[in-house]
Amino acid sequence: MARILALPVMIIFVAALTLQIPNMSSGGGGRQRPVWFRTMVKDSMGGSKQEGYYVITSPKDWEKLQSGFENSGFYSYSLNFSDLDFEHRMVIAAFQGMRGSSGYEIEITKLVEYENKLEVFIQEKLPGEGMATLTVITSPCHVIEAERVDKEVVFNVVKVGRGPQPMP
Repeated sequence: MARILALPVMIIFVAALTLQIPNMSSGGGGRQRPVWFRTMVKDSMGGSKQEGYYVITSPKDWEKLQSGFENSGFYSYSLNFSDLDFEHRMVIAAFQGMRGSSGYEIEITKLVEYENKLEVFIQEKLPGEGMATLTVITSPCHVIEAERVDKEVVFNVVKVGRGPQPMP
């Protein structure tokens, strides 16, 4: 009888303990808050030869970023920041760099504000073994507008392989 009760008691104990421990995996505990954002550009052909992740808090930051990409194949998409209120908004750009085939993708999936930092979650998809791809130069990018957070920005990048795609 004692053994029968021990398992449920242990499950309740572990569940209660888990609820008391803050999430230490990425944010370091403490309070966290999701941050609003919207996609401005997401494309597989318009990024940069260079892989990188950037925070843009003024039109001058954007100009500086673009000048660093001169002759690199970076396309600005004629993004116009004149209507963007940089006092309350910022832009985050993620570039996967130049790739030699299709099958690559980059996406900013969420933003989380912690007490002392902003964490930007990025998923990079890579073609998996056996996946049919095209031989074409790509340069995936994702550019978002987000609620401005004036804290250290940490990029949490996860690379995910894709498996073979079934034929339709």
